[in-house]
Amino acid sequence: MSIGFHPPITPLLERCPDWDPEYLQQEADRGAAMSHIDYYTLYIPICYIREIRSTGGDTLVASTGLQVMNAEGALHNVWPGQAVEMGSWATGASPRVGLSYGNVDVPGPTHQKPDAGAIYWTFILANSQRAADPVLVNVITEAAVTVAGALLGSGNILAGVAGGILLGTAELARLLSQSCDGVVAAHVWALTAAQLAARTSGSQGWFDSENYPGTDSPFNCGVSNYDVDYQIVAGPGITVPNLLGMSLVDAAHTLRGLRLTVIETVHGNELIEVPTVISQTPRPETIVPPYSTVGVVVAEPPKIPA
Repeated sequence: MSIGFHPPITPLLERCPDWDPEYLQQEADRGAAMSHIDYYTLYIPICYIREIRSTGGDTLVASTGLQVMNAEGALHNVWPGQAVEMGSWATGASPRVGLSYGNVDVPGPTHQKPDAGAIYWTFILANSQRAADPVLVNVITEAAVTVAGALLGSGNILAGVAGGILLGTAELARLLSQSCDGVVAAHVWALTAAQLAARTSGSQGWFDSENYPGTDSPFNCGVSNYDVDYQIVAGPGITVPNLLGMSLVDAAHTLRGLRLTVIETVHGNELIEVPTVISQTPRPETIVPPYSTVGVVVAEPPKIPA
C-alpha cells in the first residue's frame, strides 16, 4: 500500500530556467522520499518441529527485531523488540509463534534511488529450561534487535547466533550453554522497498517457509530440526481482538467479522461451567495479515458419564 506522490520538476524549470535541473531533481526526489511511504505487515505465524533438542520436549522462547532504513541508507526507524514464551512441545508439533510488526512504514522509491528504503527483520527461536526467566527473555529480545541493526544480508544465521559470533549474541549464547538449551532457529530478512513491493503484489502477499537443521548439541541431547513460516503483506493488517472469556461460538463469530479464522484446542477444567476461551495466540492487539488463523484454548467442564 503506497501513500504519496512524486513532485514534478517541469513547472519549476519553466519559472526558473537558470536553475540546475539536476539540483531540482534531487530536491524533487527528497520530497518524494518524504511523502511516498509503503506500509507492510510482517508476521511469523507458526513453526513445525521435525526433531527436538531436549529429552521429552523443547521449551521455547522466540524474539524478533526490525530496523527500517530510508532511500539514502540512513536510519528511518528502529522498532521495539518483541518476545514470546511458547511453552513445551514434542516432535511433530506445530506451535504458534504469533510475533508481528504491523503498519511498518518503508520509504518508497525515488528517481535516483529505485530500490528506495529497506527492512532488516530478524527472528530467533531458542529452547531453554529457563524460557520464562525475564533475564533470558530480555537478552534474546535485545539480541534480535541488535542483529537487525547489524544490517546483514538475508539468510539463515542459526550458527552465528548459537555460537555467539554475531554482534549482540554472546550473552544469549552464554545463557543457553547449560543442559540441552540452545538456539534452534534464527534468520534475518534484508529486503529493499522495491523487493517488498514485488513480493507482496499478489492478494495473499509473500509467504516463505525456512528449514533450520540443528547445530551440535551436548551428549545425551538431540539435534533439533525446525521449520519456521514467514509472511509479509502490503497494508496495515488486522488487530487481533481479546477473546479471553468468550465462548467458542462468540470468538469464532468475532474473528470471522475481521477476516480471521479460529483453531480450537480443548482443555478440561473442573472449575468451568460453560466452555470458555482461556488463552489465545497471537496475543490481543497483535497485528496480523488478513485471513490469518488465531489459536484458542477452550476450557470445558468435565463430561458427566451417562
